[in-house]
Amino acid sequence: MVMVMTEAEWKTSTKPQPMLKVLRGIAGGRKLRLFACACAARRHAMMGIVLLAAEYADGASSPEKLANAQAEARSYVEQFRHGGYYLGDDSEALTLVWTVADDAWVAAINTARYAHAAQFWPDEEYQSEENYDSPAQSQLVRDIFGNPFRPLTVNPAWLSSTVVSLAQCIYDECAFDRLPILADALEDAGCTSADILEHCRQPGAHARGCWVVDLLLDKQ
Repeated sequence: MVMVMTEAEWKTSTKPQPMLKVLRGIAGGRKLRLFACACAARRHAMMGIVLLAAEYADGASSPEKLANAQAEARSYVEQFRHGGYYLGDDSEALTLVWTVADDAWVAAINTARYAHAAQFWPDEEYQSEENYDSPAQSQLVRDIFGNPFRPLTVNPAWLSSTVVSLAQCIYDECAFDRLPILADALEDAGCTSADILEHCRQPGAHARGCWVVDLLLDKQ
């Protein structure tokens, strides 16, 4: 059952699973996959499987390569379980399996869950959605999907060459430290949206798929 959430709850939630359920049927596969990648990257940094999943989300990799990544991820899990490399829980390895799942919704929900679980093994409380509290992942949901209760549009006048160039560089290089500079450029171009400007200037995690950068680059 889809859980109901108010806008105020969305802005303060530390539980990513109810937030994702609000997005079901609204969010596109690209953003869902990039959220999965952002969760997995917190555990696996720039591992090749995570990079491949991000490329696939952006249409820069083929289904055949995704299938190869799925096989590689499953092999990684088997190493954890039977190869003597790891004696505990295999949640960390399973984050990679879910990141490259065929269905982006399944990838988002399960990568978040297993990436979170990997931090707390052997504590089993994470398995209860009621107890699944992850401020970092919730921040990533807000960073990538914005505020579904108040969708925004871009005034074409804001899209100066400087703004577009900065947004593209931030996206291509994951150079999120430049977001405050992007906010300055947007103000110079006449942007008065507090939501956009504040998001660019706020501290905390940002990831590829950041809703402001996507909005400026017309990415869905």
